Amino acid sequence: MRTLLIPLILVAMLLSGCGAPVTIPTPTPPPVSPEEQKLQERRYAFIQDNIAKGIFLKVEQPADFPHVWVTPVFYTLNFEDKQAFISVVYAYYSTQYPEADMVVLYDSKTGKKVGVFAEVYGGLKLD
Repeated sequence: MRTLLIPLILVAMLLSGCGAPVTIPTPTPPPVSPEEQKLQERRYAFIQDNIAKGIFLKVEQPADFPHVWVTPVFYTLNFEDKQAFISVVYAYYSTQYPEADMVVLYDSKTGKKVGVFAEVYGGLKLD
């Protein structure tokens, strides 16, 4: 029985590609015009400025969608400003990664999801 099992395991390993190097492609941002590149630089600076001002704790893209961790200062803004600020994050990430079609907001103190921004929702939706 043992001698039959070993060839079966080897065949299964060969068929499954076990032992072959696996590469995971990293998304390549689409080419952008010089004008779009300047906009991206301004968007990035705006995001960093809001982190420095304590409006955002951090902005990251751990998966398909960017996450913005909003602070108590963010909650003091009027809705139009909240939407405008998050729309810049959306524009930055959707330009870099077209599949990133929404931004998820999390509360910096509780870690709970507090909203999303997506064109399909008409912009910002707070929980």
